[in-house]
Amino acid sequence: MKRLVTLNNPRMAQAFIDYMASRHIDIQMMPEGEGQFALWLTDAQHEIEVEAELKQFLANPSASKYSAASWDVADSRKSKFHYSSPSIMGMVKAKAGPVTLLIMAVCTVIYFLQMFGFGDGVFALLHFPASKGSSGNSGAGSAMHCCTSPLPTSCSTYCGGGNWVVISSDV
Repeated sequence: MKRLVTLNNPRMAQAFIDYMASRHIDIQMMPEGEGQFALWLTDAQHEIEVEAELKQFLANPSASKYSAASWDVADSRKSKFHYSSPSIMGMVKAKAGPVTLLIMAVCTVIYFLQMFGFGDGVFALLHFPASKGSSGNSGAGSAMHCCTSPLPTSCSTYCGGGNWVVISSDV
């Protein structure tokens, strides 16, 4: 086997491999670490032809003949690309600090409490008062009641359980 070139883009290297496979010349791609991939010619009798074609390929890797060859030999290709995606939990563990983790945990707990029927209790615990100095009770000169309209055209603030708060002034 003869080493031809080292590339940092495996898709680009695969296009050249596919083109040469369409010409019945076997080339292998092997990872070399740090994002580098080496192309190896398996049969030395094609060396002159492959090196000439490689020079053209490196000058213009996006030529249509290379992408067309990839489409032509895609079904017969031995090696398949498998893209690995990092897990969400792995990324969170690696990148999130303690404050972010705490906020995520609190939000998750609140979300599940609301999903399992504790929405009114969570709302009562965490909402801002309707007016200054009140803790959910109506203040002097105003009346507060829950509106049960499904489309709250006259309601101004959500009050839990599918209801909306209407604040009207007596003054």
